[in-house]
Order: sequence, then C-alpha cells, then structure tokens
Amino acid sequence: MQTYSFDGEFNGITREIFPKKGTSITNFEAKENGKPLKVEKEDNLYRIYRKGSDESIVVNLFYTIKNGVDVYPDVAQFYWPFFDNRNESTYNNLSITIHPPAPTKDVIAFGYDESFGTEKVIPNGSVLFQLGEVPAEVNGDIRVAYDKSLFSAAQNIQNQPMKEKILSEKNKMITEAANYAEKQEKVTSVGTIALLSLSVILFGSMYILFFKGRNKKNAVLRNIPAYFTVPKQIMSLPATIFYTNQRQLPAEAMGAALLDLLRKGIIEKRNEDSFRVLQQQNDRKKHERLLIDFLFYTVGNRGEFRFDDLKIYINKKKNHQKYHDFQVKWNQAVKEELKEYALYEKNARVNWYFAIQTVLLLPCLYFFPAYQLFGLLFASTVLIVASLLFALLYRPKTYEGFEILHQWKSLLNNFPTITKNEWEKLSDDERMRIYIYGLGINNKNITRKNEALAKSIPFPNMNLSHQTSEYQAFDILTFYYFGTLASTNFYDANKSVEKTMHGSYGSSSSFTGGGGGGGGGSGAF
Repeated sequence: MQTYSFDGEFNGITREIFPKKGTSITNFEAKENGKPLKVEKEDNLYRIYRKGSDESIVVNLFYTIKNGVDVYPDVAQFYWPFFDNRNESTYNNLSITIHPPAPTKDVIAFGYDESFGTEKVIPNGSVLFQLGEVPAEVNGDIRVAYDKSLFSAAQNIQNQPMKEKILSEKNKMITEAANYAEKQEKVTSVGTIALLSLSVILFGSMYILFFKGRNKKNAVLRNIPAYFTVPKQIMSLPATIFYTNQRQLPAEAMGAALLDLLRKGIIEKRNEDSFRVLQQQNDRKKHERLLIDFLFYTVGNRGEFRFDDLKIYINKKKNHQKYHDFQVKWNQAVKEELKEYALYEKNARVNWYFAIQTVLLLPCLYFFPAYQLFGLLFASTVLIVASLLFALLYRPKTYEGFEILHQWKSLLNNFPTITKNEWEKLSDDERMRIYIYGLGINNKNITRKNEALAKSIPFPNMNLSHQTSEYQAFDILTFYYFGTLASTNFYDANKSVEKTMHGSYGSSSSFTGGGGGGGGGSGAF
C-alpha cells in the first residue's frame, strides 16, 4: 500500500521493480479502494494510470516474486531489495512485513544500510521492518531466513548449507555497528572538546584584534575635528576614491580622474568640448599614464580628446572588449598605488596563525560526516569558514589608513551643512578636489551642493592653464559643467560595454543495491 500526495494535476504513479538474478515479477496489479487501475509495463517500469489534481490517493500494489525464496539444506531465505539508490522518491513512512508460510519461532532477520536495526520479529514468526522516512537514492536490502521445513514443496534446493553464513553475516554487522557506535562516542567526546577549545582560541583572538583595531580607530576619531575641513591630499584622488569607497571604482570615477588631470594641469581645456595633453611629465602615476594613452591617443587623436570621441568609439561594438580591458588595467593601476602608502599593517604572523588553524580543522570535514555527527560538522564548518576568511581578509588599517578614511568620511558628513562663508574661504584647488571626490564616488549631494554654492556666489575667473593665446581661462562653473559631461558620458559608455560583456559570457555514475542486483523505486507522472 502506497500513499501519494499531489500538488497540481497528475496522470498516475510509477513503480520500478528490478528483479534479482534468477527471479521474475509476475501478476502485477494495482487497486484503489478495491477498484483495479490500468497498468502498463515498460521493461522494469510499471505505469499505474489514475488522473487527478491536488489530492492524496492510496494505491495497493500486488505482484508475485517468482523464485524469490532461496532454499538450502538447512534454511530458506528471502533476501530482497524493495528499493535501492535508483529510487527517485522519499518514502515518508515505510514499513515492510514478511510473513512465513506457517507460524514459527525459528527466525533470522536483519537489514542492510537504511534497513539495519529496523527489524522486529512478531511472535508468529512474521518480521516487521519499520523504516519510517527513507530518503531517495539509498539502499536498504532486507534478509529473512526460516527453517527449511516450512518450504517442503520447494524443488530447487541448493547444495551448500547457508544458516551459519547468514548468522555470521548478522553477527558481523552487529559487531561492526557496536564498534561504529563506540568510535562515534569517542569522536563525539574528542571532537566536542577540540571544537570548544579552538572556538575559545579563535573567537578570543578575533575579539582581541577587534578591540585593538577599535582603540586605534577611536584614537583617530578623537583627532579629527567635528567641523568641516578639507583633507590634505596624500594619495591621488582616484586612489583616494578607491580606498574610501569600499575599494570600488564606479563608472563615474573615470570621469573624475579626467577632471583631476585638468585640475593638476596635466591636460588643458582646448575649446568648449575638447581637451589636450600638455608637455609630458615624468612624475605621473601609472593610472594617469594609462588614462592619457587610452583617451587621448586611442579614443581621441594625437593628444586631443572630446566627449564625442568617446561616443563614436563606444558606438562601435568591436571596441567594447578593448574598453573593458582598459578598465581592468586602469582599475588595477589605481589599486596598485595604495601599495606606496602605509595604509595597512603587516600581520603575516596573524594570517598564518588563522591559516594553520583552518588546516587543523579540515579533518573534521571527514570524521564528523563519517560518524553522522552533523551537529559537530556544522560547528566545525563555521569555525573553518571563520578562520579561513580571517586568514585571507584580515588586513587591519594603520593609523594613517584610518586617518585618511575617516577624514573623507567627516567631509561627507559635514559638507551638506557648509555655509557660504566657509565656501568662500576655500581655495580653488580645495573646491575642485571636493567636487572631483563627490563625482568619483557618485555622491549627488556633494556635486549638487558644489554647483549650488558656485552659482550663488560671484567668483573671478579661475585659470587652470598657462595664459597664452592657445589657452583659455574658465571659472569654477565651467569646471563643474565638464564634470557633468564626464559623469554622464563615462557612465553611458560603461553601461554599453557592460551589456555587451555580460552577453558574451554566460558524467554520472551509478551503483545498484545488494541482494543479487535487484531493487527499485517509486515515482509519479
């Protein structure tokens, strides 16, 4: 008898029976409430037709196993796999009962794998295997032996005695189970003590390191003024953006880097939408050289660049891979600049300590599952992940690193409340650095506040280049105008390339159960 619960429409159920060698399945029938159901056989698969929707049904299956009992001179055994690892369904409450031809007390019964330890001999000689929930794709053969006299009509009697072998097999399994339980207890005891000890060491070490870092951070915060100030420039602005923006460079950061070249006088404004590279400088950062080479000599022409050049370049899909490759190189070059500064402590000993602890915990991934200690396995996995992440990611900031980070955070917090008077006291370079930083981290509050203040206060023209007949002076509003163009154009270019690149990327073994190669399972269709 099998109960099926369906969610949605169904056409019927399936039962797959693989007979053992020398046996066969005959007289297969299916009934529901005594009413026969249509059955179709295809090799070892039986399809029982019963349409329905959103309901539970109970189907009784009847079939004869021909030659299913092996008879020996001293014993007769029924050794059969009612399911094996080919079964696709989980049995929620499985029980199997074996009845002898006549009442008897001479019974040998046991099960393998999922069936081990589930047998119960009833006084009349019947054997109940109460398995309960049985997962899909597991083995669970059952083996029951009775006195040979109960099968006196049997004709195919094998020559060799079997009773002692069956008893020996059962005793062997009982002994193995006892040894397994003893080892399981030892592994539980040792594993629990080891995990508790390592947990105390691991999380204690993490707490000490966290407390040390927090004290350093608090020392930095005490020295940062609560009022608005502009941080001194230590790193280049692209590197500052990367370091203080969770090590991320938004699409707008490249536009900010272009404006930073203009601020530093490395490039100049040629006309309304054109820039030109000034005389080569030997002290340029690697990412600045990469940006100039790409924008002014690959996208642009002969040291000149226009935003229209970028649009034309990106409109050709064949250039998207080149643009992407450049982005990767430029981002890496910005990241490499951080190595020039003492932003992170060197803690090789700490990292190696956590790495070694990770290695020491790895055997737990073998022993705990082997002895079905899944609670300890979960705990050890948490410890392994925690220690591994700490070994790989623990990079505490130095005092200088904390100082740079929190000075710029302080600027972000205080800039929205800046007054006109405070704004007027800032130098042109400070105004531009604030604007470039806000542009690079895509902070609209900073860029819009800058623009609003610039429009509300009359400023004299600000010369960003040498004053010759070729160069033009322009004011801070013009600088902000270029910032808007740079942000929009590099954002659009990045989105087009990103869409293209995302569009470009985008043996089994089996083992059958015992009992002579038989088995089977249940399903639905």
